[in-house]
Amino acid sequence: MSNTQMGRESIRLIKHLAENGPRTVTALLAAFPSENRHDLQRRLSNLEQGWWVQKMTVGQGERAWRVNPNAYTKLPSIGLQVPPPPSAKRGVGRPRDVVTGPAPGVLPARRDNVYEAPVWKGWAAAPTRAGSMDFLSCPSRGAI
Repeated sequence: MSNTQMGRESIRLIKHLAENGPRTVTALLAAFPSENRHDLQRRLSNLEQGWWVQKMTVGQGERAWRVNPNAYTKLPSIGLQVPPPPSAKRGVGRPRDVVTGPAPGVLPARRDNVYEAPVWKGWAAAPTRAGSMDFLSCPSRGAI
């Protein structure tokens, strides 16, 4: 079984988009008559935050939704076996996964590893004068 938990309506929506390609909200409302516009847009927004779908512009600036190209590898985790379309451009990954290199001529930030620093052993004891520790040679009488 998978660890992905998703509602049946969201799975149906992703399956519809994966099988039929990008669709506008109007076309999705026609395909899902039980949904109202507000709930459908909220569902699409939540799926976009989870990197399942993404917005795109088609035609005369009309907004459409499609399955995120990076999400095709996650479809089996929700029980869908839909191959990615051959025309789908592969994305570059999530923005947090993209690592940019430093600008030319800029030194990298200093990194101090405080967990593997040398251990401080205190101040070295000063040498004592002769006879200053002679009291240690006297036997102790114990506690009074």
